[in-house]
Amino acid sequence: MSCPYTAAELSTNAQYGVWSSTSENDEFQWAAYWIDSSPDIGTLFQRFSVWDAEGRDIKYCNEWSGWCSDPSTIFKSDIFLGLCSLYPNITRHISNGQLGANWTSAGFNPSDKGLIRGLNSQIPSCLISYCTLIPACAATPHCLNANLYTSDGVISNTGMIKCWREICNDWTPYVNSDFGGIRLTISYLMQTLIALLGFAVLNTIHLRRYLAKKKKEKATQGTTSDKNPSISSSKTAAHALHLDDEKSHSGLWLLAMEEFHKLQCYYAIALLIASFVALYGGNSAEKAQLDEVFLMLISADGLVPVALTLYTLMLLRKTTLYHIILTSISTLLASATGFWVFKHYSSDQPLTSDRWPDTCGALSPQYICRWNFELSEDYYPQIAFVAGAIFCDMLIFCLVVWYTLSRVKIEALVQLKERVFPEGSKTLGLVKAMLHTLAIIILLACTLMELFFFRLLFFEKYSIMDVNDWGFGQIVGITVWFAVIIDLARHEIGMSQLWVLHSLQLHL
Repeated sequence: MSCPYTAAELSTNAQYGVWSSTSENDEFQWAAYWIDSSPDIGTLFQRFSVWDAEGRDIKYCNEWSGWCSDPSTIFKSDIFLGLCSLYPNITRHISNGQLGANWTSAGFNPSDKGLIRGLNSQIPSCLISYCTLIPACAATPHCLNANLYTSDGVISNTGMIKCWREICNDWTPYVNSDFGGIRLTISYLMQTLIALLGFAVLNTIHLRRYLAKKKKEKATQGTTSDKNPSISSSKTAAHALHLDDEKSHSGLWLLAMEEFHKLQCYYAIALLIASFVALYGGNSAEKAQLDEVFLMLISADGLVPVALTLYTLMLLRKTTLYHIILTSISTLLASATGFWVFKHYSSDQPLTSDRWPDTCGALSPQYICRWNFELSEDYYPQIAFVAGAIFCDMLIFCLVVWYTLSRVKIEALVQLKERVFPEGSKTLGLVKAMLHTLAIIILLACTLMELFFFRLLFFEKYSIMDVNDWGFGQIVGITVWFAVIIDLARHEIGMSQLWVLHSLQLHL
């Protein structure tokens, strides 16, 4: 039987704005409010007789009887749960082409137990059975029969919401603190910022040294025509001090970035191993459902800042085989973890629980509790990771090849280079400049991809990070970079003091 309302009438009914909220939890609370205050329940129900929660068109109003008779559907989302609790009270009027404006005009008859027998045997009994196995929930009256039913024996939507919230409060949807959480997220962000800072500082120093060298060469050429040799000598000495100072700072930062690169590789490898344990471990199925974004962030963290630091060291010719091996291991583990999560893991998989009765379907209340964090509906994180990982893997592969070819002289390649780029040709310089520019663009784009994950985790409406968690992993994560930072700061302060002393000696 098709819906008795036309598209225009349905559009008019939808304009009442009963379901104008963007949050599913708000919608659930709205449902309770409108039920308890005798609203236009016909408009409320008819609005969702057109589209279901996933946007599919429901062409027949009586299909709701099928939706609301299957526990796995009822417990799929709070929208279905709220509407199925309304269904028995108005379904008889849909078949007659009528929708009542309130409880009275709907002809609600509390003595007609047959209309709600199905829901009475499913929703409350499933919630009660589940709640009794949760200590915090069992100790409260929220999921008792007296709270789930009205005095007329009808399901109490308000009571059902209170019971559901109690179950959700017991099941705190925080991520695995071994590799997630607020302090580890800050640690991941610190790693990215340190890599960016090292890249910017070292390349700035390198550029300034190059420009200063050119300026010194011009000054040296004009020394013979200088009428004041003492002034020229003073300028040359000051210039030499400036170059030595730049060189010293460059050495300190290079040393710091070398140690930082080793540390970040070992740190990424350890976190990626923890990710594998979470993915393939014993009782991690439920927690892992909420760790998908963190797993992708860890994978990105083992690629982007590692590649950025390696590229910085290679530009300044400070790379060793040790760095290449560590980077390769980190890259392989990060790529394997990230692509496995992308291909095999999905946040919208039904959550199961040993405590959830099998007769109530495959979906436990935890499935709806976790909807507070709705990144699972958004495919942008997955797409962003795959795109960034592919480009980052290609860049790291090219860096490894670059390192290998620069140390292994292959006669055929040397001859090919001499033929394509003869001595004195500017083409080779242009090609190198283009390749370096492309590498920088790729690194910055991949960094933006990683920052996209940070934005999701820090600025989403619903947070899944426990700010009160001070576990071992959280403490290690927030302090792991302090050694590199403090050591660099200590040497920089000492270098600045020496520079001041040398400056005073020149002016005395």
